[in-house]
Amino acid sequence: MILQVPIHLEDGIHRVYCELQIRTIAMDCWASLEHQLKYKKDIPNQEMIVGELKRCADEIASTDLNFQAIWDMIEEIEKDEIDSYK
Repeated sequence: MILQVPIHLEDGIHRVYCELQIRTIAMDCWASLEHQLKYKKDIPNQEMIVGELKRCADEIASTDLNFQAIWDMIEEIEKDEIDSYK
C-alpha cells in the first residue's frame, strides 16, 4: 500500500510517499527466507531449500484453490436458498 504521510521539518510540513507492507506471519517468513537466499552467499543446500520453497508454494496454491471451491459451494447454496424464496 502506498501512503502519503506528513513529515514535520523545520521549514514546515512536507508530504512524502511511503510503502506500507501488511503481511501474515507466513508472508513475512517467506520474504525473510527469500532475502537470505538471494543476498547471502554460501548457503549450504541452497537448491534443496529453493525446492522446498517451491513445494510450499504449490501446497499454498492448492489450499487457496480448495478454499475458493468451498467458498463457491457456499455461495451457490445461498443463491439457491434466495431463489427458492422468490
